[in-house]
Amino acid sequence: MDITPVWAPDALHLYFLSAHEGAFDIFRVRGDGAAPPEQVLAAPGVQAPSAVSPDGQTLLFSNLRPERMAASDFDIAALPLDGVSEPSTIIATEFIEGTAELSPDGKWISYWSNESGIGNIYVRPYPNVRDGRWRISSDGGFEATWSAKGDEIFYRNGDAMYAVPVTTEPTFKPGLPQLLFEGDYYRVFTGARQYDVTYVGGEKFLMLENVPPDSEAKLIYVDNWTTELERLAPHP
Repeated sequence: MDITPVWAPDALHLYFLSAHEGAFDIFRVRGDGAAPPEQVLAAPGVQAPSAVSPDGQTLLFSNLRPERMAASDFDIAALPLDGVSEPSTIIATEFIEGTAELSPDGKWISYWSNESGIGNIYVRPYPNVRDGRWRISSDGGFEATWSAKGDEIFYRNGDAMYAVPVTTEPTFKPGLPQLLFEGDYYRVFTGARQYDVTYVGGEKFLMLENVPPDSEAKLIYVDNWTTELERLAPHP
C-alpha cells in the first residue's frame, strides 16, 4: 500500500507513506521512475507525509505514535532531509493535528485540528510555532493548501471549496472565508489533501471525480502531455 504522495519542490522526487517493508514508513521515489523507492524514515507507528518545505530541506508529516494508535491521535512532526538528523515533533496537543503545509515563503504553517470540537484549519508561525495561532475556517474545514503567492489559503468543507485571503506583513491576519465552488468530488478523510491547484494558464483546481459504480475502469497513457496542455491552456 502506497498512499499520501507529496512532491518535493524540485519536482524530481515524491515522498509517500508505504507498507513496503511491512510497517508504515516514509519512502522517496524519483518521479520519472529511474530508480526504485528508498526508505527515508522508519519509526514505530504511522508517519504520513504532508509537505516538503519550499527550500526542500524539511519534510512535514503527520505522526501517529504507537501508544496513541488506539485513539488515532496524530501530531505534526518535521524531518530534516539531510540524511543524518532525526525527526522532531513540532505541534502536539491533546487533540488531533495533521495535514500540515508551509506557505511559499516557508514562514507560516497551516494544519488541521479538532481542538474546536470539529475539524478546522489553523495557522501558526514557522518554525516558532508557539508564537501565535489563528483559526482560518469558520465552521469546519480540511485539506488546506496555500496559493502560489501565499496570499490565500484554500480548504474544503463537505462539497464546498473555500478561499481565505491572508496578509503576513507586518503580522499574520486572515480574512473571511469565501465560497469558490461546490461539487460532488471524491473525498475521504485519509490525512492527505485530495486535490491540487495549478497556475498554468490561470488558476485551476484539479479535483477527483466520483466514478459511477457501473463505469468501466480505464488506464490512459499520455505521452508528451505538456505540449497538449500548452495547446489547451496556452500561457497568456
